[in-house]
Amino acid sequence: MRKLLSLLIVTIALLFSTHLQAQESAKSKGSGSGYMGPNNLNLGLIFAGNIGFHGDYEFNMAQDWTVGPNVDITWWNSNGNSWSAFYFACKFRWYADRAFGITNNQWDVFAQGDAGFQAYSYPDDYWKNYYNYSAFNMSIGFGGKFHFNEKVGLQASFSFPFFSGYANYGFQFGVHLNL
Repeated sequence: MRKLLSLLIVTIALLFSTHLQAQESAKSKGSGSGYMGPNNLNLGLIFAGNIGFHGDYEFNMAQDWTVGPNVDITWWNSNGNSWSAFYFACKFRWYADRAFGITNNQWDVFAQGDAGFQAYSYPDDYWKNYYNYSAFNMSIGFGGKFHFNEKVGLQASFSFPFFSGYANYGFQFGVHLNL
């Protein structure tokens, strides 16, 4: 059942992203906003008391707004037991460059939010079995990007739970690639 649910989520995400890409217009130039959000693949590490990997892709939704799929995989040890979590969400970003008057194309600042499902695997100390459960989660945060050139840069963000105590939160640092 879990594999079927995972396959369904991935299929929906691919259909959603294909639909958005078909409607996506060329990157806005001369709008007073130098943000380079659309068509960015963001990859990095998550630091939130545990460590994990993060990935998201941004499609243009409207002026200064992007949307796209977000995937996080984290794991940690507690009392000698291994825990893991898989988070699949839809991430929204509002690039505040135009609002803050940032005209330098090397910098972007943004506010972000995401909503999605997180699946956990955790041990039962008494029975020595692993249990799985999932929950709906939401988080909000902020971040920035520094562009070395039009194709590669660094990005960092901080998110905290908005709904559900186990939402995707913490510090995320990595690279972004403009595809």
